[in-house]
Amino acid sequence: MRFWIVLISFLFLLLGCACSLFSNRLNLNKSLDLIIADGNAELYLEDGTAIHGFEKEGVTHFFLPAYVRQTGIDQSLSSVKVYQNGALLKEFPPEEEIDVSIDTGDGSFVPWKLAFHRGNMPAVFVDLGGITPEDIEHGLYSPAGIRVMKTDGSVDYAGKKEKIKGRGNDTWGRPKSPYTIKLSQSAGLCGMNTSKKWILLANFNDPTSLLNKMVLDAQEKLEVEYSPHAEWVDLYFDGNYHGLYLLCEKMEISESKLNIGDLKKQNEALNPQAGEDDLLRLEDMKGFRTEKDPADISGGYIMEKTSDLYYEYHSCGFITNRWYFNLRDPNNASIGELKYVRDYMEEVDLAFLNKDPDLFSRIDTESFAKRFLLEEVFDNGEFAANGYYFYKKAGNEKLFAGPGWDYDRSCGNLLDKRDPALSVLERNETALDWDRILYEDKDYRNYLISVFRKYQDVFEAPLKGGIDRYVEQYRASFNMDLIRWGDWTRWECRYHDPVNNVRYIRQFLAKRIIALCGRWGVETDIRPEPGNGTIHTVTFVTEGAPVEIQVMDGETVPPEQFPEYDTEKYTGWFIELSECDFDQYIPVLEDMTIQLKED
Repeated sequence: MRFWIVLISFLFLLLGCACSLFSNRLNLNKSLDLIIADGNAELYLEDGTAIHGFEKEGVTHFFLPAYVRQTGIDQSLSSVKVYQNGALLKEFPPEEEIDVSIDTGDGSFVPWKLAFHRGNMPAVFVDLGGITPEDIEHGLYSPAGIRVMKTDGSVDYAGKKEKIKGRGNDTWGRPKSPYTIKLSQSAGLCGMNTSKKWILLANFNDPTSLLNKMVLDAQEKLEVEYSPHAEWVDLYFDGNYHGLYLLCEKMEISESKLNIGDLKKQNEALNPQAGEDDLLRLEDMKGFRTEKDPADISGGYIMEKTSDLYYEYHSCGFITNRWYFNLRDPNNASIGELKYVRDYMEEVDLAFLNKDPDLFSRIDTESFAKRFLLEEVFDNGEFAANGYYFYKKAGNEKLFAGPGWDYDRSCGNLLDKRDPALSVLERNETALDWDRILYEDKDYRNYLISVFRKYQDVFEAPLKGGIDRYVEQYRASFNMDLIRWGDWTRWECRYHDPVNNVRYIRQFLAKRIIALCGRWGVETDIRPEPGNGTIHTVTFVTEGAPVEIQVMDGETVPPEQFPEYDTEKYTGWFIELSECDFDQYIPVLEDMTIQLKED
């Protein structure tokens, strides 16, 4: 009998502990502490995290991480009290703007507006230790504390001796900038592969914030050797919400990513004293002066085709007779290794130029076909210009294409004109011409089409509910980001309504897949999204009276209806909302104002 009493008591104790842990993790039992002091408003979460109010157009917004569930407010720690309808504010309605008043302490009340929002993504908290986000440098790490919280309130990672720096090419310097974070120990954040280095993409050039995630996910489903994983997160700097970011695995050589031979580790072991003072810049390459090279320097290498401008941003790289390449890994390459890989890439380039009969024995055709299809189907506007990667394995003489990276300019998301039926091979004059040379080979082209047929469902999946699922997944955090950054997110928008920017992506991708299927003789059941039946007004602002044209939702303005203009003074039409060109390929999804672009 005593045994059963003890057992039952023990089980109740375990149940009580479990309930306590569960409620604590989800922050269900405790109200949030609202403290106002020196004109600043802060909301303290149960775990001690301070969320600072963000002032915009007379409203103080609180952007809460996903794991916050409660709506109770505790003002006992604040000397300045907030009232709603004459009563002390004790709770708030999420996602609503509320009118309140502040007790000044002298018997008078000051009107105020509050809004509380809650994201639905994991949260990354960065403690900058006294500096501001504007102080973060592009190529130099700053110390930081980093904590990653899951949506259920459990800690995914926490460390105080971490680092952060700016990253990116043309995206660096935007108000919402991308970053690299370096952890003190390897960790698999948000369920991804373990690593010390992680990328935080701002997606500032993409008004939908979904393109990089969508295309990288598609790449993984193509069964490539490796595709960087990516998950959306809400980023906070010292309690200040900084927006919706895409946390990505850094493309690098490792056992859990591209396992192709780790020269970086071998270089570090052989030359432990090598440092920045040993960096050499030669006419056609840049790398490190070292005493010893590994016995086998045939791989692995990750190379990025780049431009002369971005070549300057990285420590290791080389120049062939026609192209610039950054060596992404190893980033501590010796001059001997650089000479080897430069000569190797020069030989491959000559094989392409000469259309060498042995060309197809020099490259991995499957990886080339899959990576090209990724660029072609999703219409990467920066095709082969920058961020175009190749890799070479140790002990393997074949060149592999990929992994694909950087798709914020895909699916028609560019400032310039974009015909969805036009091949990427017909567009980018600065592109690496290897894919064009391959495509001209009939046997390879037939193979490419067979690969497309095999993975057709992967490319069509975004249009069969995939995009809608993404939007639903990040909606709450996306809306917070839209409030946080406001008009800054508009500079590449075609439409005021965020819903219409997503509709544009769907329409463009549908038209593109239909065009490619027609070109390659492949059947598809994809159809463009129908309009909603609304009639919109497109107003062309001319030098004379404005010209208004009525257009059904989802349709385009025919070229013959565009007003004439002085071609010596103007170069064309652009959308007033942004710097985007306007042409016969832009579907009209809302009322639009179109202006002339001066030469």
